[in-house]
Amino acid sequence: MDNKSRKLTEEDLDKIYSIAQEVLKPLWSKKEYQYFLTQPNSFCWGMEDSEGLACFLLTLLIGTEVDVVAIATRKNAQGQKWARNLLKHILSLPGIQQAFLEVDPTNEPAVRLYLGTGFQVLGIRKKYYEGKKDAWLMKWSR
Repeated sequence: MDNKSRKLTEEDLDKIYSIAQEVLKPLWSKKEYQYFLTQPNSFCWGMEDSEGLACFLLTLLIGTEVDVVAIATRKNAQGQKWARNLLKHILSLPGIQQAFLEVDPTNEPAVRLYLGTGFQVLGIRKKYYEGKKDAWLMKWSR
């Protein structure tokens, strides 16, 4: 990974939340993002461009499995493969054997990203988003 990537800390919370407000729906509270930055089993990375944080990825590590919690790219940085590069980096780490995530099947850019990095649809989580909208459960295996 290039020298513009780094592990994120609580000091990055405002930047993460700013990107999340811009592009993620439904939006969690700031405290929920902070939770993932402080957990001993969390693995949170970001990539920066000349404007600052361009993309972030929040994951939880459980043994050899990664649970992708959130990934987002700042609107004016989208289309430059930040998320793809960050996700590929996490999946290439030694010891990571599997990864799981949920995605809105109507979110075409996200679905393309996940399918393009080797994820496969494992099943459907009914009414996953806000108790209304279904999600695809996706899995990646080494």
